[in-house]
Amino acid sequence: MIEVEKKIRLDQENKELLLAGAQFIGRKELNDIYYDKNDYELTCNDIWLRSRNGNFQIKIGIKGAKGDQYKEIEDDEEIKKFLNIPEGKSIDDFLDENDFKKFCIFHTIREKYSNNGFSIEIDESKTDDGFLYNLAEIEIMVKDEEEINQAREKIMNFLKEKGISSKNLFLGKVLEYLKEIKKEHFIALVKRGIV
Repeated sequence: MIEVEKKIRLDQENKELLLAGAQFIGRKELNDIYYDKNDYELTCNDIWLRSRNGNFQIKIGIKGAKGDQYKEIEDDEEIKKFLNIPEGKSIDDFLDENDFKKFCIFHTIREKYSNNGFSIEIDESKTDDGFLYNLAEIEIMVKDEEEINQAREKIMNFLKEKGISSKNLFLGKVLEYLKEIKKEHFIALVKRGIV
C-alpha cells in the first residue's frame, strides 16, 4: 500500500474545520526514534527508518512524488531484506554494528478521526530536546502508483471544501525539526532534492 498525505499547520481554526462532521477513532501515544548514518545515507535517498513504540518501520519516498507519498514497510523480515541485513542478525544489532545513529526522538499524542473516507491524524509532538510541533495529516491509502495523483487531488479538494487554504500546507514534524535544530542535516536534504 502507498500512503498519500498532506500535512497542515494545526491551529484551533484548522482543527475545528477539519473535524467538523468527523468521527473519532482513537487516541494513542507514539514514541518514535529515527535512525541514519552521519552522512545521511538513508534520508538523503528519502528513506526514513524509525522505531515506533519498539517496532521498526521504513517509509520510502515514491520517486517524483515530492515528499507526500510513501511506501511503508512494517514487517521485520521485509525491513531486513530492504537493508540487506544478514540472516540471523537483528535490526538493532545491524544498526549498532554499521554506525547508525539516532538523529531524532519524538513523543507524540495522536488522535485519529475519519471524515468522508479520509483518515485525519492530529499530532501534538515534542522531542527530548524541547522542540514542540503540532500538525494534522490528511491521508488516503492507495494500492499502486497510478492512483497517487487522483488521491492527491481528492485531498486538496477535501481541504478546499473545508475552507483550509493551501498556504497552511507545510513540512512534517521531522523535517521541521531538522530545519530548526539540525540545520546541516536539513541542508543536505535540500541539496539532494528531498525537501
